[in-house]
Amino acid sequence: MDAVAATGNPSPEPGPTGELRAALARLDPTQRMVLHMVYFEHHSQRDVARRLSLSTATIAHQVALGMQALAALIVGPTRD
Repeated sequence: MDAVAATGNPSPEPGPTGELRAALARLDPTQRMVLHMVYFEHHSQRDVARRLSLSTATIAHQVALGMQALAALIVGPTRD
């Protein structure tokens, strides 16, 4: 049964909500854009690199930094 049939309301728009949306807003703009393109628009890192005229390694690094920053914002800093 889909969301409309179950609740009478259409499914929410895909994308971040709540705590994730707030954390994304606090990221570096490049990291936020890259994460959005990779995880919410489902582009490959290679495609994002081509679209932004950056190397695939740069995109991979921005994804890693962005995910690390998101984890720190949502879960809190980790102990090394």
